[in-house]
Amino acid sequence: GGHVGYPDLLGFGRRPMQVDTRELQTYVTYQLGALAAIARVNGHRLTHMSFHGALGNRVAADAELADALLGAVKAFDPQMIVSSSTSQAMERAADKHRLRIATTFLADRAYDKDGLLVPRALPDSVIKAPELVRERVRQFLDDGTVTCYTGEVIAVPACSILLHGDNANALELAWAIRREIEQGGGQIVPLSKLVD
Repeated sequence: GGHVGYPDLLGFGRRPMQVDTRELQTYVTYQLGALAAIARVNGHRLTHMSFHGALGNRVAADAELADALLGAVKAFDPQMIVSSSTSQAMERAADKHRLRIATTFLADRAYDKDGLLVPRALPDSVIKAPELVRERVRQFLDDGTVTCYTGEVIAVPACSILLHGDNANALELAWAIRREIEQGGGQIVPLSKLVD
């Protein structure tokens, strides 16, 4: 899948940038197009996309921007599955553009009471302790909920789990999460097979 973000190589796409909507739509097309070509040359097809880092956080909170950028996704490929953290803005825009959406639970990021991710600048917004990540995953798998940054428990209607690869314990955590899923009777399947 494509992971579309700001052209912020040094900041790994995690720094907010002031870019107008039309230019952001062009980034969506360009980045999806480049990855689709690489995938095709290697015998694969691009099936899904998500918005990365600071752009992902902005799109999740901004209904107008979500509408514009998902319009660009639809123009690129109306069969594309959109992977997103919980976001009413994204859900409404996907519905409007008749795009399939796969809501994702972020195992190692703190949520606010509205289901959005808290800013990385806050302490403990990125959960690094393996036992805490596993605890959150177990809560999500058992109850479909997450305990928010400020203590509230909210529902997370997700069909997939995301773990950031730049966490120092990412590999260990990925295996632990897989075991939690499989021990609970779940299966690991490609995102393209999860969403009908």
